[in-house]
Amino acid sequence: MDSIFYWKLFNFAVFLTILIVLLRRPLRDFWKIRANEIGFHIEESMKLRREAEEGLSHCQAKMNQIEQETRTLIASLSDEGNLEKQHLKKRAEIFIERLKEDSKRQVEQEVRKTKELIKKEMARLTIEYAEKAIVEKMTPQDQKRLMDDYLKQLQEQKDTVQGGLS
Repeated sequence: MDSIFYWKLFNFAVFLTILIVLLRRPLRDFWKIRANEIGFHIEESMKLRREAEEGLSHCQAKMNQIEQETRTLIASLSDEGNLEKQHLKKRAEIFIERLKEDSKRQVEQEVRKTKELIKKEMARLTIEYAEKAIVEKMTPQDQKRLMDDYLKQLQEQKDTVQGGLS
């Protein structure tokens, strides 16, 4: 049994030697190419990683810049809003003041008109009352005396006008 084992071992060693002799160069070339490919992929991966990190840092810088611009814009818009609010408030105050003045003038004008109407109505009522009182209390002698006085005044006016024309 020993001899069979040794023959098998010898065959295996010969087979292994033939394989090594025949496959040494292709295997060495394969592992060399494989190592180069792995190295290339590692370099490519590192290059892509650097580019990605640069892109990330660029994006972060852009984001920071955008955030700063946003804060600046918000502050600016807030200031503009406050200025516009103050401007509108002043305009509203001016408008309210004008409305008050216009209302005051209108009220004063209405008061004047009402006073004038009251005066006219009082004068009309006074005249009406006086006419009634005169009609009720006037006698025919009073009427004759008033007519004579009136005619006398007319004659005097006529003489004055004619004297002034001559």
